[in-house]
Amino acid sequence: MPVAIAVLTAGVLVAVAVVPERLGLAGLPGPAHVVALRGLVGALLAAVGLGLGLLAVVLRRAGGGARPSAVLPRAAAVVATVAVIALLGAGTEGAMLAARGVGGLSGSGPAGEVRPGDVVVLVQNTMATLTSEQLASEIIDRRAHIVVLPETSETTAVHTAALVRSRSGRDLQVLAHAAGSSAISSTALLVDRTLGALELTEVLPGIQGSFVATGASPSMVITAVHSTAPTGRRLDGWRTSTRAAVATCGTSSIVAGDVNATLDHPALRDLGGCIDAAATTGTAGVATWPVNLPRAFGAPIDHVLLDPRVWQVVRTAVVDPPSGTDHRAVEAVLGPVGG
Repeated sequence: MPVAIAVLTAGVLVAVAVVPERLGLAGLPGPAHVVALRGLVGALLAAVGLGLGLLAVVLRRAGGGARPSAVLPRAAAVVATVAVIALLGAGTEGAMLAARGVGGLSGSGPAGEVRPGDVVVLVQNTMATLTSEQLASEIIDRRAHIVVLPETSETTAVHTAALVRSRSGRDLQVLAHAAGSSAISSTALLVDRTLGALELTEVLPGIQGSFVATGASPSMVITAVHSTAPTGRRLDGWRTSTRAAVATCGTSSIVAGDVNATLDHPALRDLGGCIDAAATTGTAGVATWPVNLPRAFGAPIDHVLLDPRVWQVVRTAVVDPPSGTDHRAVEAVLGPVGG
């Protein structure tokens, strides 16, 4: 019985860590955080599995020594079984990441060509530390038309737009909403004026600055997102703010920003007819946060979601950011359907 309990416990723990979304647990404390870090959890499970496998070999050999023991072979069998469970969990994590797409694990390349009619969407959480100089250079280098900047003050965004205009001649409209007094509670949206004028039409719930901006064309209804992070006592706020942002899919043709959720979390399990741009091009398994972890080990929590009736995905990339922020940027090049 103790052996069965040990094996069952190991199996349950690995299942909760690897597939909490299948068990309805991905929105709960613990599983919600672990499932965001599939690459890291997979690596840890692989290390545990290999270590336990080695221990099982040692125990088996010790049990067959000059004075054979009945205990050591049984312990070796238990340890070996747990090792297999851990390795299966690691393999499952790897397979799920591969299915999501790990294109660009080695880093981001230069911006590609942009065809006439294509729109470049860029999401860059600035952590309220990136300067207007850094942001203007990034926007110009990536040829971005729509830029969502979580944790960015309106002042920084206005200065960024002015620098872009002086250096490239492009005119970017600036909209912003701050849910609090600090810069990290503000989200800014910059939109190339050739796409038409927009106005802020709806503020979404949350302690960060998510909002909807509406233009004259149905293709130019954009939700700029920064959902509440799932930390401390904020899980209820996280659930509410992520669901509210995703619920604008269909009304908004583009929903983009720091969603603070992966495709395994409840709010993104059902996109209501929208699609995740990175999932369609094989980059959805590449981490956007934090930058101090390898791209295979962090969490892909920054997204560009789109209405496939309006836009088609040309390509996506996870872009190395300017120095100072903890988020990589997400770039999605979109083309109009039928264009």
